[in-house]
Amino acid sequence: MKLKVLAWLLLSDGLNTKDMLGCRHYVVGPGSQRSDCCALCLTQSNETVENLIFSCTFARE
Repeated sequence: MKLKVLAWLLLSDGLNTKDMLGCRHYVVGPGSQRSDCCALCLTQSNETVENLIFSCTFARE
């Protein structure tokens, strides 16, 4: 069931990544600074759905 919910969120673009929360004008990051970098793999790439599923080294492991 958890995989079905994750797949539904991915297909409906409803997964709350930092990129999506930034589009909704939420402050994501320490203090009042906006930080879109990926928190899992600690790289400077933006935390998007594509990064989390395909290119994040933490998610691959």
